[in-house]
Parts: sequence; structure tokens; C-alpha cells
Amino acid sequence: MTRKAKKSIPSKSKAGELSALELNKLVHELGTHQIELEMQNEELRRAQAEIDSSRRKYADLYDFSPVGYFTIDRNGSIREVNPPAPPCSAWRSGP
Repeated sequence: MTRKAKKSIPSKSKAGELSALELNKLVHELGTHQIELEMQNEELRRAQAEIDSSRRKYADLYDFSPVGYFTIDRNGSIREVNPPAPPCSAWRSGP
């Protein structure tokens, strides 16, 4: 993506040949693009905040549940246990 963007930037020799109208147009396009990027960044930040909130909610449900839960990976190894899970010497957390 960066390579493609760099190819679209006028070279220094071409930049000297741009008219005032072309420069104004380029400045306007760059300003518009900057605003679009700022809007996208803000949307990504909002989405990240929602994801963090959701993760905290489910982590709290897992951690403070009155029932014991075990998180098991695809190989059947226990990866995580919430606090109410009964102690058991027969299981051990993954490698």
C-alpha cells in the first residue's frame, strides 16, 4: 500500500511544474484524505473501545461465575480455569 502511495506522489521535478491551480487541487485532495483518515481512525477507536468493553464483560462473567469453567484448546489441554473451579490434581495447564 505504501509503495502504491509513493508512486502516486509527483516527483520533485514534476512538483516544480505544477500550476497554482493544480497545487490548490492537490492540497484540497490531501486535506480531504486527511479528514477521511481521521474519521476512519475515530471509528476504529470506537470499535476497539466496544471490543474492550465486551471482552471485560465476558471476562467478568467467566471469572466471577459461581460455577467452575475450564477453557480447553483443540488438543484437549486445559488452558484456563476460573476461580470457582474445583482444585484437581488430575489436570494440568498446557505445556
